Amino acid sequence: MSAVIVGYIESDIITLLGLGIVPQPVFWGDSNIEHVEINHPATYAKYGQVLASVISGMLQAPDYVGERNGAIEYVKVMPDGEILKAAVRASKKWVFYVRTVYPIKHEELDNFLSKGTLVKLA
Repeated sequence: MSAVIVGYIESDIITLLGLGIVPQPVFWGDSNIEHVEINHPATYAKYGQVLASVISGMLQAPDYVGERNGAIEYVKVMPDGEILKAAVRASKKWVFYVRTVYPIKHEELDNFLSKGTLVKLA
C-alpha cells in the first residue's frame, strides 16, 4: 500500500491552534502503519484493518486538539470509552502524515487539558 489520504487539516483547527499553514490533506502510509504495529501493538491488534477509517473519523470529528512538539494532536473518545490520540507531523517536504496512534489514560487527558496543550472542541 502506498500512502492514502485519511483526512484533512481543516481551517478551523488551523485557526484555533494558530498553526500558520493552509488546509491540506493528511496521509497514512506503510511506515506509519509499521510504526503503530511495532510501538503500539495492542492498538494495532484492536483496530487492525479498520485503523485507517478510525483515524479518518478522528481527524474529521476530534473531541480534543492540540499542538505539541511540532505535532498536531487529535484526540477522540471511542465508543468503548478508550481515548485515542493521533499525532500528525509534517515530513521534510511539508507533507502531513499521521505519525502514530495510541491510547491515553483519562488522567493524561486531564493533565493535557489543565496544561492547555489540548483544547476541548464543542
